[in-house]
Order: sequence, then C-alpha cells, then structure tokens
Amino acid sequence: MAKNGFKVFDSDLHIMEPVDLWQKYMDSKYVDQAPRGLNRHATDLSLVHPDGSPWGISPEFVATAPRPTTSTANDKDELRYGPYAARGWSSEAQLDAMDAEGVDVAVIYPTRGLHAVDEPDMDPGLAAAVARAYNDWLYDFC
Repeated sequence: MAKNGFKVFDSDLHIMEPVDLWQKYMDSKYVDQAPRGLNRHATDLSLVHPDGSPWGISPEFVATAPRPTTSTANDKDELRYGPYAARGWSSEAQLDAMDAEGVDVAVIYPTRGLHAVDEPDMDPGLAAAVARAYNDWLYDFC
C-alpha cells in the first residue's frame, strides 16, 4: 500500500497490549504476582498489582500526582481507538489501523508494556517472568 505514491515507514509505532497479557502468558509460579492492565477507556495504559494498587509507581507519586480529567481529547481517542480496543488490540486490528493510516512498514514498541518492568525492587525471578511473558505474547502477536 502506498499513500500518495509513497511507501510509508513508521519508526515509532506503539502497539497496545491486552489487559490480561500477563495472566495468560506468565509462568504459573509468578502469575499470582503478575501486573494487570486496566480497561477504563480505550487508551488506558494503567497496570496494577493483584490487590489493585498501582504497578511501578511509588505511593508518594500516586499521592501527589495530578488527577486526569475528562476532556475532548479523551473523547476523540475513544472515537478513534475504540473500535480497535473493542477488537482486543489484536494483530489483525493493528494491521487494519496501519492500513487506515496508510502505513506500510513499522517498527513496533510497547505501550502498556513499557511500564511492566518499572516496579521498584522487583524480585529478579518475577522481573524475568514479566519480561518473558511479554516476549512470548509479542511473538504470538507478530
């Protein structure tokens, strides 16, 4: 596919990982400690611990961070990305989104997954399991 006669290459295309990635792909030894994604809106990037506390963010930051507000930007995101979110951010939905934007080739980067290894003082075994689960999911996604 070409847009206006040019091949389009996106060198910074972020994929959206499913909220249950770590529950589905995590080593059974660590699945009870795995991060969980939230799905409050189409572009929610939040990860939480099994108890619901924020993943990878210090409690001090959470206490002082500004609270997001509903805006027209969020509404626009819902309209733009909602159909892809409804399809579970699948690889097929990703390819459809690339077609809609006229992107031929892309280098993909994590979105929610960027924060998966941000947890302070994470046990090395858990950190390895989190990374391995992500890589296994990405292999299947691609």
